[in-house]
Amino acid sequence: MSRGNAPIIIDTIDGIQLSGTLYARGSATKTIVIAGATGVPEKFYSSFARWLRAQGIDVITFAYRGLGGGRSLASNPARKLDWMKYDIPAAITYADRRGQPVYLLGHSVGGQGLKAIIPIDPLSGIITVCCSSGYIYYTKNWIRSLLILKIYIPLSVLIFGYARLRTLGLGSDLAPGVARDFSRWCSRRGYALGDRDIISSLDIAFPIEIDIPVLRISTRDDPLATVKNQNDLWRFYSLRNCSQYEGIPAHGESLGHVGFFKSANKSHWMKIKNWLDKQDVTSSLPSTQL
Repeated sequence: MSRGNAPIIIDTIDGIQLSGTLYARGSATKTIVIAGATGVPEKFYSSFARWLRAQGIDVITFAYRGLGGGRSLASNPARKLDWMKYDIPAAITYADRRGQPVYLLGHSVGGQGLKAIIPIDPLSGIITVCCSSGYIYYTKNWIRSLLILKIYIPLSVLIFGYARLRTLGLGSDLAPGVARDFSRWCSRRGYALGDRDIISSLDIAFPIEIDIPVLRISTRDDPLATVKNQNDLWRFYSLRNCSQYEGIPAHGESLGHVGFFKSANKSHWMKIKNWLDKQDVTSSLPSTQL
C-alpha cells in the first residue's frame, strides 16, 4: 500500500456507515485504531496520526455516529452506547481485516467499556489516554461540570432537539440520545459500567480481566480525568500487564483532557512508540524467555 492517507467507509453490524481516514505506509507492521473523545472531531487527531505513520505505524481514525450536522441531529437516533457496541468494534474489525496486529488507542470514552461492551479479542494491545468515569463530583471544577451536563445539555436538547456543544466551544454537537447518555453516565460513578440497565444486560463478572498489554496514559492537569475519576473507572478491572505514564506539563505547556494530541505536546508521543516497540520485542521472544 502506498504512503499517504485516504478516506474510508466503515460498515457497522447494525447497518450504519461511518466515515474514517486510513493513514498508511507500505512498510508498516501494525495498525492503531484511534477511538476519540466525546465531541472531539476526527480531524483533531490528524497530526498525531501522521506522526505515527512516520514512525512506521498505520492508523485509522473515524467519526462516531450522532456527531455534528447541526439541526439534522435532532432526528438522529444515535446513542453513546452505540459507539461502544457498534462503532468502535466496526473500526477494529476493519483494521483486523488488513492482516496486521491491531492496537486500540481510546481517548476518554474511546477507552471506556473495554471487554464489557467493546470486544477486545482481535487486539494485540490497548492504549488509553485520559480515561476515567467522568463523574461530575470528582472533576476539578464540579460546579462547571454540573452546569454543563445537568442544566445546559438537557435544556439544549429540549429547546433545539440536540445538544449544541459547539456554541460553548466544547466540540461537536451531539444527537439527543448521545447527549442523554453523556449526561446520565457522568452523573453516576463508573460511567457506563455504573449503569445498572446496561450491566444487567451483559454476561460479565467483575473485576473484568484483561490479559493483553495495556498502556494507561494520564495528564497531571486533566480537569476531568482526575485521579479519583481514573480510580473510579479502573476499579472495575484487573489488568494483568499494565504500564502507566503521567504526562506532566512543562513550563507554559497545557495538556488537560485533550492536549496530549496537539502537535505542541508531541514530546510526549514517543512514550507510545517506545511502548509499542517493547511489545514487538516481547512477542518475538521464545516462550522460555517470557
